[in-house]
Amino acid sequence: EAHAKTALQEFLQSRGQAPPTYKQVSRTGPDHDPDFYVEVFLDSGLKALGNGSTKRMAETKAAEQILKKIKNINE
Repeated sequence: EAHAKTALQEFLQSRGQAPPTYKQVSRTGPDHDPDFYVEVFLDSGLKALGNGSTKRMAETKAAEQILKKIKNINE
């Protein structure tokens, strides 16, 4: 669900924090079935890794992971 990226962006904005940075860490697998790994970084130093068959999917997974971490910290 692509809205994890939006949710993350809005969460950070609402707290006056900089938007997240997404960085492709690696790409494995054959051309017809790639596996992308993307890391997302926050200014706070928090980071998370996501993977998927497209770069966008990997970014979304990373955003989901970091949102979970943020939730755990704030609970």
